[in-house]
Amino acid sequence: MTKGLATALGLRVPAGVLIAALDPTGPSAGILAVGDVLLSVGATPVAYAGLGKTAARLPPGTIVQVTVVRGGVEVPLAVTIGRLPDPPVDPALTGATDTWVRILALRLANTTPEFRGALKADDESGGLIVTQLRGAGAALAGLRVGDLVTHAGAKRLADVSDLANVSKPTPQLPLLLRVVRDGSARFIPVTGSDDP
Repeated sequence: MTKGLATALGLRVPAGVLIAALDPTGPSAGILAVGDVLLSVGATPVAYAGLGKTAARLPPGTIVQVTVVRGGVEVPLAVTIGRLPDPPVDPALTGATDTWVRILALRLANTTPEFRGALKADDESGGLIVTQLRGAGAALAGLRVGDLVTHAGAKRLADVSDLANVSKPTPQLPLLLRVVRDGSARFIPVTGSDDP
């Protein structure tokens, strides 16, 4: 939520997350609406940066009270937390640019110099882009869709196949990923656990 969006929506302060799209077959269909501003999930105020972690902590099937601003009025709603469908295992369905990486419970795609430039990562020579977080563990660790993952441990990543021999992370032996986001590099330990 930016100041400009808040002003356009008639909000006094730029808080919450503007809903731009909904899955028409998802559990929030007919409850949430495009244009709603999601303010809280349960008792937790939400912002775009932390929404993935907030949602990941809730098991599928949980009914949670959310608060949205709709038409300038705060509205409490009950929403059921859904479960993402399992990713396709048929190579014909996954395509060549997006690959399901089971040990990390996320989807990754190879990048190009142009793509890395758009991510403010011109000085990086390779890396993989996060296209989907399937498990809660990756979101709770702090990964986001759009992150550029350049290393798994000490191994530089240039192709998704570079992860073929990487061991599944555990809370006792996390996998350290080097991630570039908004032009800045950081390290994120992934435990593979859905516990915060």
